[in-house]
Amino acid sequence: MRNKSFVQAHSQTPWRRQMQTIGLVVVAIASLALLAILYLNVTARAATMGRQVQRLQNERIRLQQQIESLESQLASLTSNEAMQARAAASGFTPMQPGAITYLTVEGYRGRTSVDLAPRAGTQFMGVIRLPDAYTESLFDWVGELFDQYGFGLLGGY
Repeated sequence: MRNKSFVQAHSQTPWRRQMQTIGLVVVAIASLALLAILYLNVTARAATMGRQVQRLQNERIRLQQQIESLESQLASLTSNEAMQARAAASGFTPMQPGAITYLTVEGYRGRTSVDLAPRAGTQFMGVIRLPDAYTESLFDWVGELFDQYGFGLLGGY
């Protein structure tokens, strides 16, 4: 009889068990709500970035078309026929071979070649190397720590 009263004295009341159950359910619902909010936030950011990438791709296509249009206009403006027509309108006439006078300049050695800077991307600039700290794996780092403190992983006790 004494044993039964001891169990009754330490057992929880029904309302306390109900409150614990309700608390667990509330925590589970709050956790699910937090995960849902996090998922929606990540999804919204991804969608926003996707739209921005599409907008930038459309802008790139538009600019490429504009460049091609301007290049075709430049080609038509600098064609031989267009240049001759503009020269004639400005009062220029074709040169006759006998009308050219050449002058000799003492000390002038003629045109020399000029070394210009290389075009972008045409010259190999060398390998960009990351510091070893960024290329080392976790296993290598842990192995070095063990070796440093004398715990050698591969024997050598």
